Amino acid sequence: MFRILSLGTEIITASIVLIPVMLVLGKTLIHNAGRTVCYMIFALYLAAVYALTGLPSVFYVRLDLSFDFVPFLGMETNVENNILNVLLFVPLGMLLPVLAQKYRAMKQTVLFGFAVTVLVEFLQIFTYRVTDINDIITNACGTMMGYFITKWLLAACPQLARIASGSSGKSNRELYVVCGIVFVVMFFVQPIISALFWEMGLAGV
Repeated sequence: MFRILSLGTEIITASIVLIPVMLVLGKTLIHNAGRTVCYMIFALYLAAVYALTGLPSVFYVRLDLSFDFVPFLGMETNVENNILNVLLFVPLGMLLPVLAQKYRAMKQTVLFGFAVTVLVEFLQIFTYRVTDINDIITNACGTMMGYFITKWLLAACPQLARIASGSSGKSNRELYVVCGIVFVVMFFVQPIISALFWEMGLAGV
């Protein structure tokens, strides 16, 4: 119960910063209401992934060299965790083809998902978590599943395809800017707001 409350607090405190930033970005860079909403969802999703995977923050960085580089070892004994890892990256595979034309290709989408999960596992070196090759495999599978879901949705609903109507270069730049903003917010800003939130909550109790 406390884990759910803590996760909810992290996402809410992140949204306090991310939603206004995305609205400003919509006016200055994106210039499209539909795409702005999609990028807002994407930013909040990335913030949730950051929180769920327990990545480091300005308040918590600890080098902990715990690795598991043997593929598929122990996966059969941790089925629930593997399923959750797959589901965690399904939204990434769904959102990328909508946000940028480049990611209408499965190879590009899976490579992006692979790069994100490798980055997550690398950053977990600076936390209490284990860097696990199986997480990379299951996250990549989730990204691929999400891609196929969106491919079906784009075929069934052509209006959705118009969201990524900007030039490929522009939409790619928007995507990378949003990813960078989320990282900066979650590493530097959100922990400060979250600490203040908990302090006020405890003071109220």
